[in-house]
Amino acid sequence: MVKNLIKRAIDDGILDKFIVDPFNGVTDIERRIINTVGNPIDRFREDYLRMFRAYRFMATLKFNLHPNVREVIFLLAQENWEKSVSIERIKIEFDKCFEHADTPSVFIEGLRDSGLLKKIMPELDKCFQFKQNKYHKHDVYFHTINALNAVPKKYPLIRWAVIFHDLGKVIARRLNEDGTDFTFHNHEFFSVEITNEIMERMKFSNKDKEYIVNLIEHHMFQYNDKMKDSAIRRLVASLGEEYVDDLCIMKYADRVGKGKECGELDVESTKLKQRLKKIMETSKVLKIKDLAIDGHTVMKIKHISPSRLVGHYLRQLYERVIEKPELNTREQLEEQLKEL
Repeated sequence: MVKNLIKRAIDDGILDKFIVDPFNGVTDIERRIINTVGNPIDRFREDYLRMFRAYRFMATLKFNLHPNVREVIFLLAQENWEKSVSIERIKIEFDKCFEHADTPSVFIEGLRDSGLLKKIMPELDKCFQFKQNKYHKHDVYFHTINALNAVPKKYPLIRWAVIFHDLGKVIARRLNEDGTDFTFHNHEFFSVEITNEIMERMKFSNKDKEYIVNLIEHHMFQYNDKMKDSAIRRLVASLGEEYVDDLCIMKYADRVGKGKECGELDVESTKLKQRLKKIMETSKVLKIKDLAIDGHTVMKIKHISPSRLVGHYLRQLYERVIEKPELNTREQLEEQLKEL
């Protein structure tokens, strides 16, 4: 209502257009500087979340911090501010950054450099200067934030998955047999465990948890032309056909993060999708629930009561159908089941 009254006054010539700028905000905007009104210590202590917002504005607006503001954030980051700022509000700053920033690494690196990251996500902070093997140019931390930048901002949840995807390397790192380099076998599963702890702490929705964990679990999948169709069917059945594109985006970002030759975005994904399309033309990618028989049939034929054994038999049948989709008829599966 006030804006309408002011606009009407301007239109009627009662007021001339002017800007009241007692704190030189226009100059700061022109210089692309993030500054505070008055003493930055007072402003940030009024609401410590403003420290996170300052770095988000850096990433989304492509501004820089005023030197005094940066100095104060570094100072206040060491104070016991955690109990005065809810984790939900902090997560919102991450979400907004991932949704709007072309280079979200600016936000993450600002948090790390100031000491804020160590307090809210120590798992990622530990990745700083954590050396990788010869296939990576960067440590785990810089690999991660470079990969983060390679995910387009229209995919904020994939950006979350990328932030978490290699946290398990800190646990999984081992020297190879001849002691010349590192290996990170099964690090994706350690990453899932750590990710679940962080997401629980940061109050992620169950839906987002499931999506992010799904991508992390599968991000080490390597496609090649010599793979059997059954391997493709098994991947897609486990991942979900609707997430194939998202996994390809994440894997491309992962390659970019290595800091070495990574190729075009759609090289691997195009080959995988073409292969998947060909497979789908001849047979559906199945999950256990798509088998032509269910647990009731298993119990009847095997003369067993409800138990884990029912699932055991269904999984055995499923493995056979993955290899030979033509087996997925009621008659053939019942015969297969009798043989088990």
